[in-house]
Amino acid sequence: MNLGYFPLELLECTSIKLLRLDFNLIKFIPENLAVIHSLEFLSISNNYLETLPESLVNLSPTLKCLNLGKNCLTRIGPEITNLSNLEVLYVYGNPLKTLPVDLTQLTKLKEFAIEWFKYCEHPL
Repeated sequence: MNLGYFPLELLECTSIKLLRLDFNLIKFIPENLAVIHSLEFLSISNNYLETLPESLVNLSPTLKCLNLGKNCLTRIGPEITNLSNLEVLYVYGNPLKTLPVDLTQLTKLKEFAIEWFKYCEHPL
């Protein structure tokens, strides 16, 4: 059974460290996700996300891994660079038009997954 929405009941579980919501029908992440103050790993790939909440940056102190692969995101805003402890960022499989230039500010980033050839001036 696939979830058609982000289960808001999870917001009551404020000490969750790992949250996997992959392979569902989720279209949005709630603005108040940061109430899960100890979240270190968020995987919400293979869904239908079109936008990210601005409040996602409020997970900055704890979030280390963010998997947004295979969604419907056309944009990742520059506020993503405020996730200063992020070590892993997956955005592959999205119809992104651009990438934030400031990704270099994610100094702890160890893994970054995207279809880089889409953004090359001269395709291979």
